Amino acid sequence: MIARVAAIGLVLAFPGAANACSALATVAAETPAAKRPIETADLARVVDIGREPYDDGSAGLSVSPDGKQVAFQLRRADPDANSYCQSMVVLDLDGRRPPVEVDAGGEPIHMEASVWGLVGTSGVDDVIRPVWSPDGSRLAFRKRVGGHTLAWIADANGGHSEAVGGEGEDVTALAWRGDGTALEVTSYAVSDMEAQRDLEGLKGFHLDDRFAPVNSSRPSFRGPLPVVTGIVELPATAAADPAIGTSALQSAAWQKIDKEEAGRVPAIAAMKVAYPVVAAFRSRDGSQIAFLRREGAGGSSLGLYLWKGGQAAPVRKFATKGVILGCEPAATLFICAREEAAQPRIIVKVDPLSGRVEPVFDPNPAFSSFDIGKVQRLTWTNARGIETFGDLVLPPGHKPGQKHPLIVVTYVSKGFLRGGTGDEFPVFPLAAKGFAVLSFNRPRHISDTAPTKSSEEGALLNRKDFADRRSVQSSLEEGIAAVDRLGVIDRSRMGIAGLSEGTSIVLHALINSDLFHAASASSCCVDPGSSMALLGQPGAGYFERTGFPSPADAGDDFWRVLSVARNAERLSTPILMQLADAEYRYALEGLRALRFYKQPVDAYVFPDEDHVKSQPAHRLAIYNRNIDWFRFWLMGQKPADEVEAERWNLLRTGSQP
Repeated sequence: MIARVAAIGLVLAFPGAANACSALATVAAETPAAKRPIETADLARVVDIGREPYDDGSAGLSVSPDGKQVAFQLRRADPDANSYCQSMVVLDLDGRRPPVEVDAGGEPIHMEASVWGLVGTSGVDDVIRPVWSPDGSRLAFRKRVGGHTLAWIADANGGHSEAVGGEGEDVTALAWRGDGTALEVTSYAVSDMEAQRDLEGLKGFHLDDRFAPVNSSRPSFRGPLPVVTGIVELPATAAADPAIGTSALQSAAWQKIDKEEAGRVPAIAAMKVAYPVVAAFRSRDGSQIAFLRREGAGGSSLGLYLWKGGQAAPVRKFATKGVILGCEPAATLFICAREEAAQPRIIVKVDPLSGRVEPVFDPNPAFSSFDIGKVQRLTWTNARGIETFGDLVLPPGHKPGQKHPLIVVTYVSKGFLRGGTGDEFPVFPLAAKGFAVLSFNRPRHISDTAPTKSSEEGALLNRKDFADRRSVQSSLEEGIAAVDRLGVIDRSRMGIAGLSEGTSIVLHALINSDLFHAASASSCCVDPGSSMALLGQPGAGYFERTGFPSPADAGDDFWRVLSVARNAERLSTPILMQLADAEYRYALEGLRALRFYKQPVDAYVFPDEDHVKSQPAHRLAIYNRNIDWFRFWLMGQKPADEVEAERWNLLRTGSQP
């Protein structure tokens, strides 16, 4: 557990703040003394900095030119209103002043996704990283209002904020120019493309490789999308002094460098570590490099290293089982985000010379009031000799000798244990209901252990004899065995859950083993018709080039390993599907086959959702239904919803509702 620093007080200083939906205003000044079990509503309302730790840039931290402040966006879900409260915050790093909210409101901005050359959205949150003006008096950032992403500026002291550009096209990037009296605004240029597509629709769309029928009946745009950059002139501020930023940069001790560049330093490259550098910094005199790198069994730890010119090897200064990310230099220190298995994200100062990590700001000080049970990191090796790891959470009040039903949540276990990848399977609330929960981190792909020249070559290697799927299954079995050796689970009552790759893990396990007695999948399925038709020509072509059977090949041996539809007659494990409307068609083939054979399957479709579901009301409903599903099948507990209780009872008796 890491030290917590409560946010003592706050400043709401911009016009209209009293009526804005503020994430900062929800940060409690005091932590309740009495502990209680965590509930799904508590987890759904955790205040976030940035997004899930997919990469080092996931925190969105921005240090001021003088190195004395950090700016970032806070966000808290409001399931009751099915919306988010957002705040743009400036924090003094010396702690002398409460955090200042310089802007509030706006809607989430989702990242554009490109799959097989077609552009769409995935539901994954984009990181809104504010950009300081050269004199440190203002911040520029993107803000989405009314379904449109604009360029926005705010006074760093919280005095004023306003939209300054981007009307007509969604803004993708911002940069200050010169002395801070102009802003470069880069936006997508797709209005003409959309108009041309509408005109094409009047005479019928040609059904070609622009279509991904699983998502839409309209053609997608081929990427990358065109962009246009314009200049927005801004009035100078009274305090404008371009020399502030320049002098601060010259006196700073560190500068961020390309992580690949650091990895090429002979002393760093010679380290016996299987994982690449995550982030790297060089001292301004060039004599030292500090870097973060994954290490340990399956990359289960993160180490901070310091290398000085002339040393034979870097020296590790700090290690954690969690994550440190988004680091930005501030004089002699780094300002980073940190999270651990049992701790949501906070902001910390990192001293690369000593390895000291000091908490600066905790947006969730009340989280310590929850009794979340015991968390234990486990590591193991699968049948192929590939290491991986997982985090085991036992119910609060667990006593020696007690054995609990087990839920395996997939497929990445780095940082705060929220709800698995995609955040749909609430780890700590599941434990609070009496489950042991294993947050399973899938092993490295087979293609990561051998040189490949392209993604298709890697996919072929993974798919040959289903090597990668078998490797994951072996890791899953070994992980459960490691938990079982602790004497804390009842192997006759085990469930598994996952989204995306996690769903692939779930379904492969159900088809190829009898380990599990209930399952929940947030996407589905890999079936002959769906895979080769609903993904469209680019998707089907990719699959055919990477080992899937051609339309002329029945592919019985292939589909027997992967397909729900081809195995539906014997797939009697109860399966819950909670699907996005952008993807549910992909599940229809397998779902129909399961229902034909009267297997216990139930399915829900959530409107206006992408691959990763983002609406707060949906997320909370998914949390609760997953808990009810596993309690029903593994504990014999009736769900509160009478309609669901009746339907699931019919499924238990082999009847289709």
